[in-house]
Amino acid sequence: MHVLFVNYSFDRRFHAGVAALSSFIKREGHTSSLITYDAKMSEDDFKERIRTAKPDVVAFTVMTYQWNPVKHLLPLVKEVTDVPIVCGGYHPTLYPEDVISHPDVDVVCQGEGEDPLLDFLKAWESKGDIYRIQNLLVKERKAANVATIHRNPIRRLRENLDEYPFWDREVFDYDSMLKQRGAGTLSHTRFTMAVGAGRGCPDQCTYCSAPALNRFYRAKGKFIRKRSPEHVVAEMKELVERYPIKFFEFWDERIDIFPSWLFKFCELYGREIGLPWSADMRVERATKDILSAMAKAGCYMVWFGVENGNEEYRKKYLKRYMSNQQILDAFKNCRDVGIETLSLNMLGLPYESPEQARETIELNRQMRPDTVLFFTYQAFPGTELGELAVREGFAPMESVYWYERPETCLVQDSMSKDEMQRLWQEWRELQMELEAERRARGSIVFEIDAD
Repeated sequence: MHVLFVNYSFDRRFHAGVAALSSFIKREGHTSSLITYDAKMSEDDFKERIRTAKPDVVAFTVMTYQWNPVKHLLPLVKEVTDVPIVCGGYHPTLYPEDVISHPDVDVVCQGEGEDPLLDFLKAWESKGDIYRIQNLLVKERKAANVATIHRNPIRRLRENLDEYPFWDREVFDYDSMLKQRGAGTLSHTRFTMAVGAGRGCPDQCTYCSAPALNRFYRAKGKFIRKRSPEHVVAEMKELVERYPIKFFEFWDERIDIFPSWLFKFCELYGREIGLPWSADMRVERATKDILSAMAKAGCYMVWFGVENGNEEYRKKYLKRYMSNQQILDAFKNCRDVGIETLSLNMLGLPYESPEQARETIELNRQMRPDTVLFFTYQAFPGTELGELAVREGFAPMESVYWYERPETCLVQDSMSKDEMQRLWQEWRELQMELEAERRARGSIVFEIDAD
């Protein structure tokens, strides 16, 4: 069976979910191809790509901000082929009824999709029962505009991630992506390879889907898992042999969830590979002993979610309980061991005042991160803070869900759109100031990622 994956992308980035699914079904003898739909692709080009692929199944990966544009692509698929359309990802997992109700969607996959997709392919190929596969909502079309939805229970998780094959990068043409800044990574360095060491996050941040996913998988097995350090390093060694890699970038929600795992990984990676790498972690875990082990193993940058500079606001609305002093200490500890830092922040949060937003800017001035990123808060469905914003009437009914423009902010009395524009400019000024400092003192990124 041939699966055609479709990734609606604003920036043509690599997609870990597609890479994981593709490698899994290929191991079982199936084939795959990919269409990355972006602003450069016309609808006619999209339909021609589908004709050329001749798929047996078309599979869309959908995050909430992608759902509205994806809805417009679904009828185009049906104009070309009558094969099943499967939708999976965060939005179908948390809002399955919203997706299965679309007239052109045949199957919704909730949760981790490797085994459900494989079971569906086996049943579809053998003309078996496709309606009783765990994790799937399957539409049985009985007549024109008449259908029965078969809703199946969620299966237990595979707890040993070493059972999964390495991600499929070939389906993305990663050779080309490595040469483009930001094409396959969150950072904008070239020759950077995205990798993942685990799945799941224990944190209860109100703006994130992780708590909802934890609830979704309750009593279904261990949700927070890491591959063994040996399995991760084996993949990275294979990638170094295959691609001209200069950096690795971990896409785990947190690299530091299990400190014993991290120490073992650092020892093994430092001995066998040693290329520069970056990862996300909590400021509470940024101790000198952990950071020293990471630096010795080649870690050149750590990403920290700061989000808001007001301690009381963070505790009350974000469920982030670290103090400002812990934040400052984490950035200092990184400097002391020679690791660069990246600070992640949000602007326009529910009930946030301009004064509180400027506290975030001022905290970042004190932290002096090597890189600072800031985003307009988006009220995503399925998140505690997003549901609050909807209840309060702050979130537009037809939100474009885009976080890189100030005008996509919430509509609330505490912060006007004009104030958002002013704050956005203040953030830009700080961003340029810090970038100039980074360039002046030099950076491993500038040294290795040179033209």
